Amino acid sequence: MGEHELYPLSQTQQLNLWSRMFTIHKQVNNIATSALAESPLDLGGLRRAAEEAIERNDSFGVRIVKRGKQVMQYFGERRALVLETRDFTGRTDAAMQAFFEKVARKPLPLYESPLAKIFVVRAPDGATGLFTCVSHLAMDTWAIHLFYRDVFQIYFARVESVPLPEPILPFEELVKVEMEYEASQRREQDREFWRQEVASYGGRLPGYTNVNGTRYRDWYRKLIRKPDRPFGWSVFLRTTARHEVIGIERADLDVMAAFCEEQRVSLQVLFLVALRTYLARVSGKVDDVTMSLTLARRGTLVEKKSGGDRATGLIFRTIVPHEATFLDALQQVAHKQNSVLRHADLNYLEVRQIEWEAYGIKPYEEFGPATFAFQAISLDVGHGVSLRTDWYCSGTSQMQVYVMVMGGGADGSLRIIYEYRNTHIRVADLRRCHTYMLDVIRAGIRNPDITMAELLELPLLKE
Repeated sequence: MGEHELYPLSQTQQLNLWSRMFTIHKQVNNIATSALAESPLDLGGLRRAAEEAIERNDSFGVRIVKRGKQVMQYFGERRALVLETRDFTGRTDAAMQAFFEKVARKPLPLYESPLAKIFVVRAPDGATGLFTCVSHLAMDTWAIHLFYRDVFQIYFARVESVPLPEPILPFEELVKVEMEYEASQRREQDREFWRQEVASYGGRLPGYTNVNGTRYRDWYRKLIRKPDRPFGWSVFLRTTARHEVIGIERADLDVMAAFCEEQRVSLQVLFLVALRTYLARVSGKVDDVTMSLTLARRGTLVEKKSGGDRATGLIFRTIVPHEATFLDALQQVAHKQNSVLRHADLNYLEVRQIEWEAYGIKPYEEFGPATFAFQAISLDVGHGVSLRTDWYCSGTSQMQVYVMVMGGGADGSLRIIYEYRNTHIRVADLRRCHTYMLDVIRAGIRNPDITMAELLELPLLKE
């Protein structure tokens, strides 16, 4: 290890480490994605660009070590565990996808090892780019996209003999900022915010809201013989998972974008309201809905330009009365989201501890098992090149169901990736959720004064 300085894991890294420790499927931290250019680029040149981008990025130097009972990290040699070229010319797209999924499902080493596998690939249709499998302990999705952009921009800089792009800012500096936060007054202010947030509900317990309605909660009640228990079981050692990907029609997306611009709300909030309305609908048409939000914690310019793992989760509880209009709900949810995001640096498990104590929840219970993320990150690399991206399932998941609104199409289109534990969630639940969300959005756009009570009467797809 030499003289490298040891750092504690950040709160996000610690959470990911625990998720790996408490599951049989150790690939749970794998993030497997691809970014392919529609045009046929030179594989050798792209590989050299990837090598250069790795050397410029200290996320590839993250090394996890164990000192006694404490897990630490340092920043060492910048390299990938694997850097290979794969040409799928003459093969089928199914064969390429099978290879990607095979890599995604194999656990990465944890201690004293590089935490990424990089493949420079040519697809059967001639598209050229990268497939990566990266540990969440080293990078989040934001950082992976920064790496993709850096590789392609380095490639074109070398081809066109123009200056290189500015390098990604070091993750190590953000780790130092995390350490300063842990000893700061702001951390105590964030703790107080979450205490007040939980206290603001006046002892009213959250209900269990999931994409499969109350089915799983009802099973848990029978298991523990407590028919009024409002929570569900959350600890599972065997958590196999799959992906269901459903696109959003360009015509729908254009209408949504125009509505958001007119009403001055974000597309993210539009989908948040749609998802919470569905969760309310299948949970007995309740007004109180809880879910988790995944966020990047990249509010400052330095954070936006830095690598590493900054993503975290937040419990997001909203109570929207039935007489509220669709527009009211958008504004309330947007206000609530802005409020909690300002206090997102507090360790997720500290927030949960506050909730466990206030609500009388056991650490192995949960009340908002659906997780939402809006990750429509731009991958504009210039040079007239369009990129398409994709996400691959590792075969397991930290969450019961993860609803990710993502970009990915070269035309800027969106799709929703539903990552779900297939032992608990059915594909039918996800398709019903997707259809209902779009129905809510369409109805709200047609008539922003439609009430939540009316939206909760929209029909569900039959099982």
